Amino acid sequence: MLFAFSFALFSLAAINPSTVSASEIARIEEYAGSVSLYEKSLDKTAPVRMKGRSLQFGDRVIVPEGAWARLAYPDGSRVLLKERTELLLEEEKLVSLAKGRAFFRMLFQKMGRFSVRQGNAVIGIKGTTFLVDTSGSKTEVFMKEGRVEVLAVKGQFKRYKRSIMDEFEKYREEGVRALEEESAAFEEYKRQMEKEFIEYVKAFEIEAGRGVSIDGTEVRDVKIPESVMDEFRRFEESLDGAIR
Repeated sequence: MLFAFSFALFSLAAINPSTVSASEIARIEEYAGSVSLYEKSLDKTAPVRMKGRSLQFGDRVIVPEGAWARLAYPDGSRVLLKERTELLLEEEKLVSLAKGRAFFRMLFQKMGRFSVRQGNAVIGIKGTTFLVDTSGSKTEVFMKEGRVEVLAVKGQFKRYKRSIMDEFEKYREEGVRALEEESAAFEEYKRQMEKEFIEYVKAFEIEAGRGVSIDGTEVRDVKIPESVMDEFRRFEESLDGAIR
């Protein structure tokens, strides 16, 4: 399954496609704290005061410090917005993460792909569970399930292949541990390695169990921290409770 970048309690009947208005994209299923909503149709921002709040094209969900919000789509897909996060609903299947941290569990998309836009990257999705965490020019993407494709909006990504990190670990294990003392030698070694292990690409894929860090146009593989895996587990447990 491929994906492209763009994420209690009211009854399930409330998000049944037959009850959703033609202009509605999703609803705020659950929230805590001072969550607010910019409504494009009214050109104003107001506090969210009830669960089940309808979201339409151009709306922006704003989650300040100490708050969170969970969005529900008509097909059962869910997005959890953590504190200090802003999410813009650009189109039916395209969202932009202006800043912050969002967990996505997107069900398989029968028609087209769901996309998440962040900076110069667009993540294409057909069905998966993943986290997008953005701060300034840096974005981290961690894949729990499925697979996504990341597309550069402009130019190409400078992608550091996993091999360079594997070689670095091997380099350390062979005895070069005092990097402060060997910094000049290592920098030269790294420059030579980069000639072989850097590629320039318009798009790349992230598979389940993998993570990447995107800083501007530079992309590096990163491990998924155990703390993030714990957050994934809590996210999925909260969804199990909401669906029952």
